[in-house]
Amino acid sequence: MPYLQCPHCGASREGLPDSQPCWRCRRLPTTPAQVQPTPGVTPRVTRVGAAPEEERPPYIPIWLAITGTLGIVLFLILVVGGLWLFLTAEDEDDTPEQRESQRVDVSNRTPEGATPGVDPTELDQSVGGEGSTGNPIVSPSPVVAVGPFAETADAMSSGGGPSMTPSMLPTPSLAPTATPLTPTPFACPGAPPARLVLNNLAEVVSANTIRLRANPGLETNTVLNVSPGEQVLVIEGPTCMDQFIWWKVRLNDDTEGWMAEGNAGQYFLEPRQP
Repeated sequence: MPYLQCPHCGASREGLPDSQPCWRCRRLPTTPAQVQPTPGVTPRVTRVGAAPEEERPPYIPIWLAITGTLGIVLFLILVVGGLWLFLTAEDEDDTPEQRESQRVDVSNRTPEGATPGVDPTELDQSVGGEGSTGNPIVSPSPVVAVGPFAETADAMSSGGGPSMTPSMLPTPSLAPTATPLTPTPFACPGAPPARLVLNNLAEVVSANTIRLRANPGLETNTVLNVSPGEQVLVIEGPTCMDQFIWWKVRLNDDTEGWMAEGNAGQYFLEPRQP
């Protein structure tokens, strides 16, 4: 079948035999054309003797590429935002008072050793009588004799004279006189007046444990939790931070740190006599 179009230059060959060269490029149609390969394009031959066709890469619309890129960026933003919310959600409802004292509602709890359904104040009045403060009443033991020698019980009951065998009484010791504690005048906005005294003892009176921190402030690291009833030695302070009065204390095991004395609602630490 004769060529109707020159495979080299594309000129029309109607009416020309294949043995006659092209009128434009002066080439025979059966002579293969020297095709320079295009970088990145694979030549494809359609038929024998025809010029190779270039195989072009698939076309991707520009709007599709932009939409895909924006989708990936939006997905990364959602992932990072979700992680941030998860890590910070546990501190949103943590107020300064809750973080410091970790108070819980103990109105419906029965203290250890108490009788359920009985008001502890009623027990104090039943033990101490009217006007009692709930403290135990200590009755002094009667003194049988005074002096280095005492009479025996047999001699006293029989009405006779003193026994010939004396019994030694221990020498009474003088009780130390308690010196009243004078608190250091210190004002801190939002905190109750300071009652602790430097170089004196203080006791944890909160219902829950109180945090011992490395430095003053609610955002500092926690060293450990001090249990209720434990006594500490005040060695430094006071300092005002985050509407709390802070004191540096030392525990029985020589661990040192800072503790808050209290907030506007209650005291966490109270002074104690040495």
